[in-house]
Amino acid sequence: MDLLLDEKYHKVVSALMENARSEILIVSFLFGSPPKKLSDRVMKLYSTLIEARNRGLICRVILNYTVPENAVGAENKTVSAWLSSNGIPCRYLPRNRVVHAKIVIIDGVSVIVGSHNWTRRAGERNFEASILSDSKPVIEKARETFLNLWEDACPMPN
Repeated sequence: MDLLLDEKYHKVVSALMENARSEILIVSFLFGSPPKKLSDRVMKLYSTLIEARNRGLICRVILNYTVPENAVGAENKTVSAWLSSNGIPCRYLPRNRVVHAKIVIIDGVSVIVGSHNWTRRAGERNFEASILSDSKPVIEKARETFLNLWEDACPMPN
């Protein structure tokens, strides 16, 4: 287990995604959308995720979206369209269920849970903290939860 404060999160998550072999599953409240000016740290996360998808990995993202659409939903809808154009499907939870968790599951062997959104503010200004775990029961529960959420989730609107 490791505590990932601020930019350490970006370094560790990027490295884990670079070395991933089968899947990257992500749940997040907010993703900042390119081409907005994002921090280099956040852009590295995006480029590494897209490179993983291009290597043939399963990459899936669940983001927050509610109706009526608010600023968070609009931002996530924009980034969802961009990720989808790069082969990464994005979904949201039905019944206006707010996604506030921030979880990254890599290959069923690592899980990162914490406060990091993939935004400029989280990458440059906020104090953020996440935990990296290799605990098999924790990872299995996180992955099972993600897959159940994914099955019930809806494709992001255009």
